Amino acid sequence: MIFRLCTSGYFYPYKPQRDKLEKLGFSFKPSEYKDFSIDGSPTVEIKTVEELVEFAKEHGSIIISDVGPQIEIYNDYQE
Repeated sequence: MIFRLCTSGYFYPYKPQRDKLEKLGFSFKPSEYKDFSIDGSPTVEIKTVEELVEFAKEHGSIIISDVGPQIEIYNDYQE
């Protein structure tokens, strides 16, 4: 199944955070408010539950939604 990816965070001032997310296909743009904001939303194909578990182990807590369908990397406060 192909999932659209997003993150709970929107601003990423620290390069190591951006580097890790760039490996998934995220890109960042300079922001006038804070250092860098996410630009776009990549996709990932996950075929098995085992792959999903490995994704969560590598990227931390996730939220799965049937809208999209979407995987949200839960790395910041969510309203």
